[in-house]
Amino acid sequence: MSDYFKTPNDLRDFEKFLAHTNRFHLTLQWKNFTQGVAESAAKREIILKKGSVLFRARNGSDLGEGHWRQPVPIPFSLDKMGMPPEKITKDGRVNPRGIPYLYLANSLATVLSEIRPFIGELATVAKFKTKEKLKLVDTTGAGRLVSSNKKKQDFEKCIWRDISFSFSKPATRDNEYFDYLSAQFLGELFKQMKFDGVLYRSSLHPQGKNILLFNQNGIEPIKSSLYRITGLKYQYRSAI
Repeated sequence: MSDYFKTPNDLRDFEKFLAHTNRFHLTLQWKNFTQGVAESAAKREIILKKGSVLFRARNGSDLGEGHWRQPVPIPFSLDKMGMPPEKITKDGRVNPRGIPYLYLANSLATVLSEIRPFIGELATVAKFKTKEKLKLVDTTGAGRLVSSNKKKQDFEKCIWRDISFSFSKPATRDNEYFDYLSAQFLGELFKQMKFDGVLYRSSLHPQGKNILLFNQNGIEPIKSSLYRITGLKYQYRSAI
């Protein structure tokens, strides 16, 4: 494994390569790097059990008919809570434009945090259940290193710490496309390895975890519900 990873900053250099040099053809150095990621990903396989409950959220609602035929908000129907159509799929955290994936979370609080609603807004949340066991790459166990040790045996830990962050970090509004290039590339690598998806931390709800699935064949929708956002909690620190 150490022959594939040259420095503890390999992922950051790989992100720069994808952003500013080549996006679709790798040099030998980065082919070796992705081979190292693939081999180490195999050690991070976890199984999501059949019958596991997951949540998906969308901002907004549909309109139904209430008393005196007045329009009233109702949750989006379940057929609108799965993957978006290919033609309208935009670049996402892990999915490239035109290639839809399904973004889910392990709790209601997490999935509502992820869509960043405003106070007073409505949000539809669908509950899903897995129909079979699903094989995921677990990026949540990478942990944080106290220091960036230069020894080669620690390079893998450093790189997976950065991989964990690349999947969970919130994108900046001005640079969203470049922020997710490495996660999009690695997502396709894991999909090629026959993983069903990726488990990653939520940056917006620290106790929560997100689950990305490459297709929705292994899950089934149960019901959708409508929620109104009544409060938000922000944390901050000095930026200088």
